[in-house]
Parts: sequence; structure tokens; C-alpha cells
Amino acid sequence: MKKLLVLASVVILTSTVIGLLMAASGPEKDAPFPEVPRMTAKQTEILLGTPDVVIIDARPVEQWKYSDQMIPHAVHEDPLNVESWAHKYRKDQTLIIY
Repeated sequence: MKKLLVLASVVILTSTVIGLLMAASGPEKDAPFPEVPRMTAKQTEILLGTPDVVIIDARPVEQWKYSDQMIPHAVHEDPLNVESWAHKYRKDQTLIIY
């Protein structure tokens, strides 16, 4: 009986882990805000330096402040206070937010 209980636990745990991994790599439509267009790092790299493109680093302040990985020329904006900065950007600009 003990072996059966251990085996059942392993099967349940394995199924859960596999399900989580599949969900994490699932289709984009399962991502939060699926209506927001997404782009690859390569697509972003191609747009670096384009005049009407603004790259916004929207990581929380503590992550941004102590990070050594930043996209060149990206500006940091507080993700919790969009109302305070959204007006700074023209409607005809392309905003890339990461």
C-alpha cells in the first residue's frame, strides 16, 4: 500500500510539473493581455535608434535600479504609475515596453 501511495504521488507531481511547463511555453493567446502585440528581441534590435520608436523599461524600480542589463537608450518609467508618464509620448510613436 505504501508503494502504491508513493507511486501515485510521483505520478501526480510529474503530471503537475509537465502541465506547468506546457502552460509556460504555450501559445501566446494564453499570455496576459493577448491583444497587445508582441515582438522578438531581434525585431526590437532592428528598431533600435529609429526616431519614432521609444523603448520603455517598465521593470519595478528596485529591479531596474540594480540591474546591469539594460537596452541602450531605453527610458525607465514606473509601471505602477502609468498616468504620470503616458502623456509624454506622442500617439504616432511606437512604444516598446519591456
